[in-house]
Amino acid sequence: MAKSAVVRRRKSVEAPKMTFTADEIVLRNVDDLIPFPNNPKIHTAEQIDAIAANISRFGFDQPILIDDDDTILKGHGRQLGARKAGCAKVPTIVHKGLSFEEKWAIVISDNALPAMTGFDQVRLNVGLTSLAKIDFDLKLAGLGHMALSQQMLAAAAEPEAKAAKTKTTIFLTVANRHAKKAKTAVIKALDEAGIEHNL
Repeated sequence: MAKSAVVRRRKSVEAPKMTFTADEIVLRNVDDLIPFPNNPKIHTAEQIDAIAANISRFGFDQPILIDDDDTILKGHGRQLGARKAGCAKVPTIVHKGLSFEEKWAIVISDNALPAMTGFDQVRLNVGLTSLAKIDFDLKLAGLGHMALSQQMLAAAAEPEAKAAKTKTTIFLTVANRHAKKAKTAVIKALDEAGIEHNL
């Protein structure tokens, strides 16, 4: 007797209501913005230089979040970078009506959330190699502290076809009693041909 198919319907989930903290972006004097007291985030001179270089090259595209009293909640590094880049005014948005505890939560989460993850190294290498091909200043991408490996630089200098590595997957179908012998033969052949593998 055939089993009856069970059809499960997904319950429709209502999307959360999107709230915005401000109705407009306002340009303010960069020196009028007040750093949050005891901001735990450390901004090194190297990072400020990188932010300034990025602003100079690409412009200021992310407003600084401030409270009712012009105190910075998000964007301390951007303020410092903008000042170094010679910006007299910066775009800001105001988040009104926050408690002191909520302000602390915003300040800490702004820096803690990005720190929860890192880079996919393979994908990062693809991007760095692309930047190396045009001799791009890695400081502008916030990656001035990262050095390109000799292999990546060589790949960037070669034509596209030669730069790409070809991966070949070999599938072997052998009887169990011959598996070890077949694997040994394949490893030997790959080693003699100078082909990298993880067999």
